[in-house]
Amino acid sequence: MPTRKTGLDVSVFTVGGTVYLGNLDNATLTVNVESEESKGIADAWTFPWATSKGWSIEADTFIASAATTLTDAATGDALVTIAFTSGAGVYSGTGLIKTASHTVGNKQLQKEKFTVEGQGALAIA
Repeated sequence: MPTRKTGLDVSVFTVGGTVYLGNLDNATLTVNVESEESKGIADAWTFPWATSKGWSIEADTFIASAATTLTDAATGDALVTIAFTSGAGVYSGTGLIKTASHTVGNKQLQKEKFTVEGQGALAIA
């Protein structure tokens, strides 16, 4: 049976210099490829051609002392560096905090949710 990767394999998760590893609830890294159809007039099969690429990361974290990404987004320091290492890959890049929210619920831990949209290439090792 193949080995499965779990959340326990995450060893680095930093955004803008803030280490979220102990507070990370979940994260989703997405790479988007936009394409244009490039088949010839007589081609029966499609030939999509990549025209641009982009990436983003969305995360939910438990708040230890302050809503850091919300504060960064609101005060103008919205351009951050990202480092994310799991057992399945090592990812890093620079991105813009596009959304950030602070959630408070009755008898619940406070959470912060944010999305960072990549600026330029995502480094994958």
